[in-house]
Amino acid sequence: MIQVLKYGEPILKVKYIEDESDYEIGMMAVLVNLSYDNKKEIFIENIPLQPMKGTITGYTTIPYIDKAVIVENYEELAEDPDVFEKFSRAWPQMYTLRPEERFKGLPFYHAEGEFVHDGMIYIDTNCIAKPHNLGLHQTHPRDIDEYHCQILGYGAMQKFHEKDFGTKFQELSMAPGVVHDVIFDENGEYPWHQYQSKTPGVFMGIHITRS
Repeated sequence: MIQVLKYGEPILKVKYIEDESDYEIGMMAVLVNLSYDNKKEIFIENIPLQPMKGTITGYTTIPYIDKAVIVENYEELAEDPDVFEKFSRAWPQMYTLRPEERFKGLPFYHAEGEFVHDGMIYIDTNCIAKPHNLGLHQTHPRDIDEYHCQILGYGAMQKFHEKDFGTKFQELSMAPGVVHDVIFDENGEYPWHQYQSKTPGVFMGIHITRS
């Protein structure tokens, strides 16, 4: 099953893939293994990509995909010098969608995403047009396992002991194609955390509903 995700059009070309064999990838793309439940590896030229990890890959055929999301036009996006301006024109500012103080005045743009896999996985994408903190938070509107994948630029997921930037205890660096490690504990509880853009960048949010 291949589901074309409309939310990022016309800039992003994103697909959700489930239970597909011999999937051909042309130009370089960002591929994320979403097999959170079945724990199936994706083999790229006989080398495994672990569940909930991402990579940049292209010019290859994947023997089998249990679940994955792919940004097919990564190569085109990465070579476009005007790409961040295009995102800013196409997507609304986050503050207009979620008027939280941490988003006020930021060149931070958001495309509301789509649910896949019978509503268990939600995928969206964000663009931040300058290096900036996106604000500490600890809880989410829904009970989810939260991941992010860097698409363009560089960023980091940061963890804090308290709601205080001076209490940072871990930073997970993210380059294009990278999905950060788990940021919640064995009880599913999150520390104070934030995404920080190190450069102008685009990153994907992946929210898996907890059963």
